[in-house]
Amino acid sequence: MKPADLVQLTGRAKSAAIARAARAEAIAIRGEATVAGDRTVESDRQKWVAGYVAKGLSLQRVLEVFAPFLEPEVTRYYQQAQAEADKK
Repeated sequence: MKPADLVQLTGRAKSAAIARAARAEAIAIRGEATVAGDRTVESDRQKWVAGYVAKGLSLQRVLEVFAPFLEPEVTRYYQQAQAEADKK
């Protein structure tokens, strides 16, 4: 929800809108993306993993950063980033 939209709301409606926006942001950060944001969140995770590989972190250390249910996805990104780093 945009700040301009909140101006028109008052009281409980405004509080509820702020809470919904905060929950949506927290979900996206944890990796539980909405359908519209799936690709953005996945590409962000892939960029983070590539950055950790560039810093020389082990797969185990990288996995500690992410939620356990993301292990297969993060492992795949890690292996891709390692392969790219090895090409250079």
